[in-house]
Amino acid sequence: MAKVKMQKLRICGMRSDRKAVLELLQRLECVQAEPVGTDGDVFESISTSQQQERFTSAIRTLGSALEIIDEYAPAKSGLLDSFKPRPEISRSDYDYIIESDSRNLRRCSEVITQKRRIDELRAEIARIRLRIDALSPWLGGDVPMILDGTSKTAMLTGYFSDALSNEDILTTLAETDPSLEAVHFDIVGTSSEMTCVYAFCLREEKERFESALRMMGFTRPAEISKSSPLQCTRELGSRIEKHEEEIVRLENRIRERASRRQKFQYLLGYYEMRLQKYEAIEKLASSRNTFVLEGWTTAREYDKVAEELEKIGAYCEKLEPEKNDDPPVALKNNAFTEGGAPIVEMFSLPSKSDIDPTGIMSFFYYMLFGIMLGDAAYGLIMVLATAFVMLKFKPEAAKRRTMKLFFYSGLCSVFWGVLFGSYFGDLPNVIAKTFFGATENIVTPILFDPISDPMTMLYVSIALGAVHVLTGLFMGVVTALKNKDIAAAIFDYLAWLTMLLSVIGWALLSIVPMPFEVPAILPKILIGIALASVAAILFMNGRSSKNFIVRIMKGAYALYGVTSYISDFMSYSRILALGLATGVISQVFNQMGAMAGGSGSVFGIIFMVIICLIGHAFNIGISLIGCYVHTCRLQYVEFFGKFYEGGGREFTPLAANNKYFKFKEEN
Repeated sequence: MAKVKMQKLRICGMRSDRKAVLELLQRLECVQAEPVGTDGDVFESISTSQQQERFTSAIRTLGSALEIIDEYAPAKSGLLDSFKPRPEISRSDYDYIIESDSRNLRRCSEVITQKRRIDELRAEIARIRLRIDALSPWLGGDVPMILDGTSKTAMLTGYFSDALSNEDILTTLAETDPSLEAVHFDIVGTSSEMTCVYAFCLREEKERFESALRMMGFTRPAEISKSSPLQCTRELGSRIEKHEEEIVRLENRIRERASRRQKFQYLLGYYEMRLQKYEAIEKLASSRNTFVLEGWTTAREYDKVAEELEKIGAYCEKLEPEKNDDPPVALKNNAFTEGGAPIVEMFSLPSKSDIDPTGIMSFFYYMLFGIMLGDAAYGLIMVLATAFVMLKFKPEAAKRRTMKLFFYSGLCSVFWGVLFGSYFGDLPNVIAKTFFGATENIVTPILFDPISDPMTMLYVSIALGAVHVLTGLFMGVVTALKNKDIAAAIFDYLAWLTMLLSVIGWALLSIVPMPFEVPAILPKILIGIALASVAAILFMNGRSSKNFIVRIMKGAYALYGVTSYISDFMSYSRILALGLATGVISQVFNQMGAMAGGSGSVFGIIFMVIICLIGHAFNIGISLIGCYVHTCRLQYVEFFGKFYEGGGREFTPLAANNKYFKFKEEN
């Protein structure tokens, strides 16, 4: 609900204590290091590029080996195992694994080499198969294709690109060169596209013979065997068998390494942490005997950091942020608003001039998602599924926040579904009428039915949209006041807010019958407020320009933006569209399931259960995707577009944990 207050700090210590300080900061996980400027005389930065390259190389080796192992021996996991928290490891077990890092790195290199050899063998097999395919038309030949003939005769191996008989070849040759008489053709293979031949002639006539054949379309084959085509094909097949045996052996070797998968993962995490530490070293300013580190921590963690550093002989002091400093952003949310954090992070973290929009955005996200889905049964499924995952697997960080997002969205769907009387669409009513002979609906909406009364649903959607957009403008007023920009608060946000509110109020009084008597002067007051707001926008929106004409033109252009507010309000009609789509599809499947019904019909019951299971599973899946996407769109465009800038950088402190494991808490 708010940005965590950040404290800039400086840490000074002896160079001999640098490693201990950085390892302490990694364990505390609450200090983000920043580059420290150096003068080049006393303090200088230390290059750790060689160490970083070594760690990066190890990370690449381990990552590639794990990908290969996962390809040949996928880790067994259940559907929901990805929500499980990282495994815990004690410091002693961790140290034991790290002691054998060189052996494990060598094993990973062997896995990569074996995979490379497998790829080479498969490429070679593919080339051999091409050679076999090229030789297949020549299998009828019983002599090597490479033979050139004898001392008195010449032999040419080749093919014509048509299906020809011996008579066709001789006739065409006679027409091409009548002087050639001592010739012979042995057809070894033929198809609709080619005719493969061994051609013979007198050696002294070889050049004339070959020239005549070329004029007839004779072509030498790309693959020429040194033995007979059949023998060559068998030899190539034998090579394929040997290569395939070698591939099987190498694949089994890789699968044997799967037993060390977790050790490789732990080692990968170790090198990632070491890389992070050496990246931090480059940000330090170091002299011969001392070092200086600057960075950020949360204000509430500063005292703990200073106290822990003092124990190892390092000094920590607070720094006043400079005007150009860009402090990192960490968000603090309660259990309810935590679910909205992923939506804000996916867009952009708040800049230093923004307020954290997560709290109010979360409320609107849950409500808009709920009304789009609008089915109590679907919402209950979401609630039960996400609650099961959170209680059973206790997911960490982002996965937990995502579960909470869908948990509260599901609760809101239950709320709207009850108001709309939607439980798997109209399934209770269909069951009652089909199998129990009911003549009236047993479930009726408390508020209204969006399908039978879409216009009311449209009005509600646009009304919610108006509240959403106007809240965005109010947030703009709050943000401008926080940044002490009174003029922006009044003329850029409040003027639009009062104008829209007064126009909407006047329209409602003019169109909608009120259950009470409205004072005659009230519409005039609202019109006056609207005109005053228009004047404020017209004369003050372009206040940065000294030229009065330019200022008025900018104000007039800003007023033209009222059309965008109309389109913003109408954009919320997508709530109607999504709600109707979900409801209509569910009703269609319910009616399909009831087609084989009948009072007490066993077949009808079974048929309906099958159709409803398949249909509602499909409907809830496609509806969840649509509701998620369109609710995000309404937050990002219609809501954030009114007040939110974004562009903040995430608070990423030095940390000892990683995505593969976490250390056990030890006393």
